[in-house]
Amino acid sequence: MKKQFFKLFVFSIVFLHSISKCENNEVKTLTMQEAVQLGYKFRSSLKALQFNTQASHYTEKQALAGYRPQVSLNNYSFYAKGTKNLQNQITLRGSQLIYSFANPIDQFKIAKKGTLISKLDEDTHKNQIRNQVENAFLLAYLEQEKLTSIDSLDNSAKKNIKEAKHKKKLNLLDKNNWLIEKAKYAKDESVVKFYIDEKNIAQKELERLTNTTIFSPENKSTLKWNESTKIKTQNLNEHIITAIQNRPEVKSLMALIEKEHLDSRYYKNTYLPSVGINGEISRTSTVGGTQGTIVRLDKIASNVGLGVSWNFSDGGAYFHKSNELHAKKLKAMMEKESTAKQIKLEVETSYYELSKAKKEQDAQFIEYKQAKNEFELRKQEFEIGNISKTTFINTKTLWEQKQFEWLSIKINTAIRQNNLNFACSYSV
Repeated sequence: MKKQFFKLFVFSIVFLHSISKCENNEVKTLTMQEAVQLGYKFRSSLKALQFNTQASHYTEKQALAGYRPQVSLNNYSFYAKGTKNLQNQITLRGSQLIYSFANPIDQFKIAKKGTLISKLDEDTHKNQIRNQVENAFLLAYLEQEKLTSIDSLDNSAKKNIKEAKHKKKLNLLDKNNWLIEKAKYAKDESVVKFYIDEKNIAQKELERLTNTTIFSPENKSTLKWNESTKIKTQNLNEHIITAIQNRPEVKSLMALIEKEHLDSRYYKNTYLPSVGINGEISRTSTVGGTQGTIVRLDKIASNVGLGVSWNFSDGGAYFHKSNELHAKKLKAMMEKESTAKQIKLEVETSYYELSKAKKEQDAQFIEYKQAKNEFELRKQEFEIGNISKTTFINTKTLWEQKQFEWLSIKINTAIRQNNLNFACSYSV
């Protein structure tokens, strides 16, 4: 019984180890959505904006501290006139703001607008990351899918040049046609060699934007693209309205306008009075003797009262600060108008580029279907022996190239769709 148990235990360990090994060598798939999440997770510039938003939250809390009790403890040692001994005074002071025209609530509102601006800047950057990663993903996916066509082209080119060499040896191919075959082979092989560089460029760009090693020799990932069957478009004016209403850049400038307005009003209100409760309690002692001991308690004094503070003049510092912030408000208003015009142009450009890409796709679809039908006919002819294997391989290569061309057209349309979605802040 024990031997059987031991054998079962060893078998289980070996089995689990083999499964683990298979899982480690398994090719992982990466979707576009997962790539975007990697871009969000590891982009240091986005993290910097997120930390800035956190800092703004603390500024809000700091502003509200002005309405909480303010307490301080002071120790003061001195020699009074007419005395020989050192005197020591300990004072506990407290104050509580009751009302001020330039109050902490106003500072909190200003800080709140600052946090909103920071969050909207974060959203703007996230939209940019998403657009960049999605487009880079599609280009890397295109190069991945091109591999089948490239392999077929390589095989076809090698078979053709081999057949040409054989014909040349049998004097069935003249010098001119031999040079034509050599030139065609060189051209096809250059396409095969260039493909490696094109693939590496596309993959490295995706890795850069996600800050993740995706295509390492140890852990290769296969990109998986779920093609959207329906392209969502509306009337151009509706797209423009949607973009201006939802783009975080516009919202950020609107929040900045409101912030500068609140800030300007706050500095104007500093010239108005504030009311608060103030109080203190102090203990004064005389220090004598060689050891510095307290020999006599002089007095304990305390007071509490209502105080009014009024800043009649500060040399115009806050007045000029208020005017500065008002000028910044007007500047932000102009920037908002300029940004809205720029967004309108971006929407129009991406809208017409998508429209052009859709028309090209519709036009090429008929040619694609015709090429597919042509390949199926050649396949039937090969199966019944009407055409040679080399002719069929060349036909198959042309069909695979046509498939890649068709995929390129669809990828181009998808990128144009992404650009329009980005221009409308992904609110379509």
